[in-house]
Amino acid sequence: MTREAENKAIQLLDECGFNGLGKQLIEQVDHLDGQTNITDLLMTISTQKTDT
Repeated sequence: MTREAENKAIQLLDECGFNGLGKQLIEQVDHLDGQTNITDLLMTISTQKTDT
């Protein structure tokens, strides 16, 4: 993913109340090659919105 697309994804998630989630997702996807499972990624995806 390009840096521009990463920044847009982070911005959109932040605007929807998922502050910090975009950056976490990008970091975890970047490191999927070395993982034996995707538990951490799934836990991050299942994070509920904190700002309403």
